[in-house]
Order: sequence, then C-alpha cells, then structure tokens
Amino acid sequence: MLEMLTDQYVSHETEMSPTQFVLGDFVFSLPENTPATSLSRKYDGGWVVIDLLNELPCQQQTGRALDERVIKCEWFREAGQDNIEKLVKLRDGKKPLALVRGDGTLLGQWTLTGFDVDESWLYHEAKSMKQGVTINLREFANKPLEQKKQGGSAE
Repeated sequence: MLEMLTDQYVSHETEMSPTQFVLGDFVFSLPENTPATSLSRKYDGGWVVIDLLNELPCQQQTGRALDERVIKCEWFREAGQDNIEKLVKLRDGKKPLALVRGDGTLLGQWTLTGFDVDESWLYHEAKSMKQGVTINLREFANKPLEQKKQGGSAE
C-alpha cells in the first residue's frame, strides 16, 4: 500500500511534486488543501542530570529518547474541518504510520501522539474560517516481531 501512495503522490526524479509529506494515508499538499506550514524536530542527546547530596549534580549517558516531530498547518473553511476529521480517523487507527517526504524519502515510522486545533475567525454558527493545527509525532522504534524471534528455534 505504501508503494501505491508513494507512486500516486510522490514525484519522480524528473518532476517536482506538490506533495510535502504523506503520513499514513494523509497527504500534506497545497493542491489537496492540506499544506503544512512548518516542521520542527526534537533530538535528545541521552544525558540525564543526577542530583548529588552536598555536591554539584553529575550527568550520565542513559541512551537517547525517541525523536519527535511537530508539523504545523493552517487550513481554511470547510476543507480545514474535513482535514481535521481525517486526522481524527488517522489517530483512531491506533497504529504507527509511515512518514514519507514529497521526494519519496521514507522518514521512518511515527506515532501520532496528538494534535491541537486552534480555530479562529469565527463567523455565524460558530464555524471557523481558519484552523491552526499542530500535529505531534514520536518516533516508533519497536523492533518487528520477526527480528525478536531470530535466534530462537526455526518454525
């Protein structure tokens, strides 16, 4: 299924794709009315501070935490509301999602840890003209079951 999505939305080497990212089956793209406005990344160095009695704290390397990414979007009118509903369905899938850049580069598996919606420019019936959406992703680093079974008896 990933290849089908990749072929449909991701550019080939000779052409420029309007697709920014694909998360699971959700496409971030201006023509799809789902553009992302920014991407931020958080990388942990794996150091923790240990408080000591009557001494300065020390630092210890304990291994890195999972990487995090935040995608920010600004969507408008009913199309924005529809996009939010698509994100709710993606969240309700309760499974890791592939994140693919518009040029076809697989950025790994990620979990949708949540998203915030800030609706503004309200008009009649409390509908919003603008939706600011912040999508929080965390790296999914679990090893597949096949790798965990290696070393055991062959079935």
